[in-house]
Amino acid sequence: MNKPCTFLLSALMASAVLAPAAASAADKSELEVRMEAAQKVLADRSYYERWSPEAALKTVEDAKAANEAGSARQKEIDGALDVMKDWCHTRFLVNACIKDARDLHHEREKEIRSVRLKADEMIRLDRVEQRRARQESQKQNVKQPMKLGGRSESRAEEVKAKQSRAEERRALEEANVRAYEEKQARAARKAEERHDPIRVKSRVKAPSSPIEGHLGRTAADVEAGRAEAAERMAQEDANIAAFNAKQAEAKKRLEEAEATAAERKASREARQANFNKTLEERRAAQKRYEESRENKDSGLKKYF
Repeated sequence: MNKPCTFLLSALMASAVLAPAAASAADKSELEVRMEAAQKVLADRSYYERWSPEAALKTVEDAKAANEAGSARQKEIDGALDVMKDWCHTRFLVNACIKDARDLHHEREKEIRSVRLKADEMIRLDRVEQRRARQESQKQNVKQPMKLGGRSESRAEEVKAKQSRAEERRALEEANVRAYEEKQARAARKAEERHDPIRVKSRVKAPSSPIEGHLGRTAADVEAGRAEAAERMAQEDANIAAFNAKQAEAKKRLEEAEATAAERKASREARQANFNKTLEERRAAQKRYEESRENKDSGLKKYF
């Protein structure tokens, strides 16, 4: 009874040990399939052989198609490299395996880049040419009027008429600006004259002697006009007198300021002279002291 039990226990233990190994072998077979597909993708040079010849990129549409195919091809080789990394981690020499996969990926990537550079250059040149053509067309439209059913001459006349009207409006605006500036200048001069009694005196003319009965004016009107003129003259005389008084007062203040400045200057000069005199006296005293000290030193030398 013990031998059959021992055999059964050994069989169960063996099956438990071999079950994970069998599962890993199945997984490894699936990874091998993916690895073989990835190797084919990394070794495939069909994209470069299709688009690298000069005859393959004749038009801008060919260049755009090459760029689209290159983008798709780049995604394929990137995915294949990821699969190869997973496969290499199951190998003994992991780093060497990954390096070989990366080298293949780099070669395919370099081929894709060389084709796409030529395609991008073709697309860029086409854009430059289109932009140049648009600029030339705009220049031609500016230089020459468009001919629409024999109306080119009338179109040119309309353009000239619009230009002349624009020039007239501009000239009118400039004239209005000059008139406004002159008006402002006259107003400023009048304001200055109102505050300047001398200009008011020179500007006011002597009232003319009215004639009785002229244009329906009566003697009362004449007397009123004379009284008004006399009042204006009196006001102007008062303004002139006030201005002269202000001028005299300003002159007096100026003279007083000059006198004060002269007194201060004389005081400064006197203080400076006194200081110089005192300085000279101090220097002379210092010199006499040094001479007397030297004489004393020379008289005592014989005792030492």
